[in-house]
Amino acid sequence: MSLGSIVKRNVGPQTWRRLRRVAWPLVRRHRLRFAMSYIGPLVDMAEAWARSDSEDSNFLYALTPMSRLNLTHTLANVFGLAGMSPPG
Repeated sequence: MSLGSIVKRNVGPQTWRRLRRVAWPLVRRHRLRFAMSYIGPLVDMAEAWARSDSEDSNFLYALTPMSRLNLTHTLANVFGLAGMSPPG
């Protein structure tokens, strides 16, 4: 049972509406602070990364036969196909 339900049962409807009007901004502020305590550091890191002078991704390297082979082996391990022979 929440505090709100207890108060609602013990006060009249007009008083309840007044209480809600006054209390709701406080509840919203509390909820926002509570949520930001968890996600605030992540938002700060994202903002710092967005302002930084860095790459979004790296497409500078050519795809060589050796890198293709490494990619093939990696995908085979990820999907549990490491013991299978390649087609062909």
